[in-house]
Amino acid sequence: MRSNQRTWHSLRFTLLLVGLALTTLPVLANNDGSKQTQTVQAQAVQYRPTITGFGRVTTAVPIWLRAGKSAQVTHVGVSLGEAIRPRQILLTLGGPLLAPHLADARESITIADKNLQLIRDAAASAKSRYPNFTDRMALDRARADVLQAKSALTTANTRFKRLHGIANVQAHISGHVTAIAVTAGMDLQAGTQMIQIVPEEGILLRAEFFPLGWTPTAGVSGLFYPLQGSRPIKVQVTAVAPGFNTNGGRELWLTTVDKHASHAWVSGESGRVVLQAAARAAVQVPVETLVLDNSRWWVMVKQHGKLHARQVDLTPDGASTGTIIKGLKPGESVVVRDSYRLFHHDFAQHYMSPD
Repeated sequence: MRSNQRTWHSLRFTLLLVGLALTTLPVLANNDGSKQTQTVQAQAVQYRPTITGFGRVTTAVPIWLRAGKSAQVTHVGVSLGEAIRPRQILLTLGGPLLAPHLADARESITIADKNLQLIRDAAASAKSRYPNFTDRMALDRARADVLQAKSALTTANTRFKRLHGIANVQAHISGHVTAIAVTAGMDLQAGTQMIQIVPEEGILLRAEFFPLGWTPTAGVSGLFYPLQGSRPIKVQVTAVAPGFNTNGGRELWLTTVDKHASHAWVSGESGRVVLQAAARAAVQVPVETLVLDNSRWWVMVKQHGKLHARQVDLTPDGASTGTIIKGLKPGESVVVRDSYRLFHHDFAQHYMSPD
């Protein structure tokens, strides 16, 4: 009888231990961030930087066209007093400081285009084998690779277009050449005065901007929103001041894009000017994935079943949109829940006391 009682007490004790162990398992599992965390894939997007400034329609003044990059003048295509028109090539720049950048930009387009074709073929193959021989994760990864390759090609094309515009200096307004400060063979520094133009139009839009991450260049288009409430007017940057004003702003001169529009400039009219840069490759994640630490942004990336912190660069509005321009690739998995806690857990694991 006593033997049976001892056996029963022993069995109850064993069951109690098993119960306690089972109740602690979820807690232990939750502490293993690499296995229990929820992740999402970074999505490839096209990001177009936007800046807003204040503009006023005012009397046109002579405008200096300046070198956008250090280069050598290879050809001067206009003469003093010549009448010029929009999109006319006025100067050609090249030389050992600019030519290698142009050649590299062309090669980057070729490489990016070939890479896109290869990745598209691989993605098509993965899709044809799904679901019999390819799982969903591999298919999603292939699609993410295609988006990344497209973004790389867009970035390469944008870079070449910008350099081509620097090498082939165009007029963006009608006018007359009133000064030529360069000759063929001359070496120029970025910002050097090259040609002065007196606009044919009597008035232009003068605007002031405070650049955040990029500075508009001649040819960039945008919209002018008059304060009087009339419809927005399409405008284009004609020239950019070489330096900054005392308040940190930069002065731009703009003209209308549609010369045959029903509206007309009204001298003294003021309003908001919004400009957009060319599209560039970026990725987007939920804002919950972002961690701010010591004025720097981080995400927790999951690779090969393990988590690690990675620093990223956001767009100016990235804290509210989750748009990242550097540090993360499309298709990579980032933690979407408990990222802040896991970030500091990761930091603590890698921290070594100086003592």
